[in-house]
Amino acid sequence: MPPQSNPRKPEVNVYILAAFGVVLVGGIFVLTVIAKGMATGSFYRTSDGKTVQPTSRVASSEDRLLAAFEAPVFEEKQGQEIAGQSEVFQKAIQFYQDKQYLRAIPLLRVTTDRQPDFLTARFYLGISFLLADRVPLGIKELRKVAAAEGDNPYREAAHFYLAKGLIARNDTMDAREQLQSVIALHGPHENEAKALAAKIP
Repeated sequence: MPPQSNPRKPEVNVYILAAFGVVLVGGIFVLTVIAKGMATGSFYRTSDGKTVQPTSRVASSEDRLLAAFEAPVFEEKQGQEIAGQSEVFQKAIQFYQDKQYLRAIPLLRVTTDRQPDFLTARFYLGISFLLADRVPLGIKELRKVAAAEGDNPYREAAHFYLAKGLIARNDTMDAREQLQSVIALHGPHENEAKALAAKIP
């Protein structure tokens, strides 16, 4: 009686499962990286829903010098004072004035979540992000302030510091446009914007 032959192992199925596993692990890794980037500001969603990385990081020390700035002094603008009397906001501003930007950020975020139209909180949130080296998030917040319609006392300053953030991300074309907006508004940052625009490579 001839010996029984062992059935052939489903090698093809094993290869298919292995390839599927590799693809699955790779997909999870990519999604994890993007999710982390969205949380930290390394990625953001465009208006049509695409996830993109804003710009490259600054390469030259000269650009870093152009992007640097002193924290603007806290000043509530007319029409924004009543909205900003919450204890959370006042504590956030105390941290900001003490140059503790990482401690100010979560409190300012709470304030802007509760009061989306409170431009004072959103402006200083954007500034705090820039000074805490979370530049893409600062850019995102300052864009909102600069684009806010109606009586917007922070428009000119938002364009100016937005330009600083864009220079820090090596996005000089957009930075020039922001500086031109500052110059056109003829506000307190006009001369500084002209000088900065002349230095952008």
